Amino acid sequence: MQCSFLFLASCILSGLKELFKDEVCYENEKVGCFKTGYPWRSLTARPFFPPPQSPSVVNVTVTVFTRNTGPTIEDGHMVDIGNIIGFNDRDFDAARNKTFFIIHGFIDTGKKDWLRIMKDELLKKEDANVFIVGWGRGWFDIIHYPQAASNARVAGAVLARFIEHLNSEYNLPLDKIHLIGHSLGAHVASYAAKRMKGIGRLTGLDPAQPGFEDTPIEVRLDKTDALFVDVYHTDMRPFFPLGGFGMINPVGDVDIYYNGGYYQRGCGAIPLLVKIRNWDDIAKLSNNAYLVCSHIRAYQYFTASINSKDCQVWAGKVKMPDKNRITSATFGSQPVYSLVKTCSLKTCTVAGYKADTPGLPREGVFSAITVLKDPPYCDPNHGGMIVDKNILSKMERYTEDESTIEISSEIPQVATMENDDMDEQADDFMFTSESGSQYFNEDDLYEIVTSRH
Repeated sequence: MQCSFLFLASCILSGLKELFKDEVCYENEKVGCFKTGYPWRSLTARPFFPPPQSPSVVNVTVTVFTRNTGPTIEDGHMVDIGNIIGFNDRDFDAARNKTFFIIHGFIDTGKKDWLRIMKDELLKKEDANVFIVGWGRGWFDIIHYPQAASNARVAGAVLARFIEHLNSEYNLPLDKIHLIGHSLGAHVASYAAKRMKGIGRLTGLDPAQPGFEDTPIEVRLDKTDALFVDVYHTDMRPFFPLGGFGMINPVGDVDIYYNGGYYQRGCGAIPLLVKIRNWDDIAKLSNNAYLVCSHIRAYQYFTASINSKDCQVWAGKVKMPDKNRITSATFGSQPVYSLVKTCSLKTCTVAGYKADTPGLPREGVFSAITVLKDPPYCDPNHGGMIVDKNILSKMERYTEDESTIEISSEIPQVATMENDDMDEQADDFMFTSESGSQYFNEDDLYEIVTSRH
């Protein structure tokens, strides 16, 4: 009995040493070493987050598609990323104007249908190289989330190594690369971009919140990661107790909050009787469609925007409350809305694929409504907006001082709210909650000049 106890104690001690080691290295697999102390492990944001596992466990896969490739995921050409990268695909052309990398999140694998659909839309739009990046097992068992979040670092390192290969061996310009990541995949994209400075664009589709909110920039997606970083928030409620998976605070050059960033149209809300107090409560909801509906809308919105011709989702700029007066938890429990009646090039942008159109604002926080709950999520009249149908083709000729896009004052750019008694003084910014509305006068608002904006 005594021997059994000593053996058990030895196993526990060995496990704790493994969990709390200061660094893990995978030099033989060409990705280097990873620190595991603060800020990668902290009592507040990342308690008991384990060290990242080896590349062989994370199992990053990269599959290339072009317009010459067949329509299914299986038709893609798999890249061998071992000690020696096996890539010699004749369909790949570094001279193409764009090269995309689509990266899934925690609940998916590299063969999920949404990846194929987005890939098809991108190739319909552009004669491009499109890589689908798979990693991890596609867990939804929530107890594995901390490990998956740690493994995102290794996935990013492996992806960066492949991008470096394309850059050095094929002369692929980094500024022609567009990384698109959903949930944890947004942070995978971030880790890759941090290693390969000069990436042209990084799009974060509802970047994962647990373990990343309010952490230093080396831990999470940040606007410094690429030349242009656009982020879309669709599920930004606090993880505890409201079950939101998406990041709350703005972290990009352009952050767009769809329908307040809270619940998306057609998704509904998690029943109020559900009390989410810990990871076990989340695990019990793993098959609840409400739990992920708003979270996955981010990639659905982005995909719909790629080839949208009849309408665009326009987003109005908002002002952020003073962080000394409002915490991220409070921010996340109250949706973000913008009441914009006249949309100028100073105050509006297009949500989604066309957000990098020359002439549009490249900095700020914006609020967008989708109008419809089904694709394409917008209509030609955009709920009363008067928008020149040729606005995108003319965008470079617009000046900030002279050009405006008129929006009907009868249709404010807000989602439907339970409290419709809105103060006209809150035209620039408002938070609202289920229990009522909280207004900020001009003295309470400030332009976004924080470290993030």
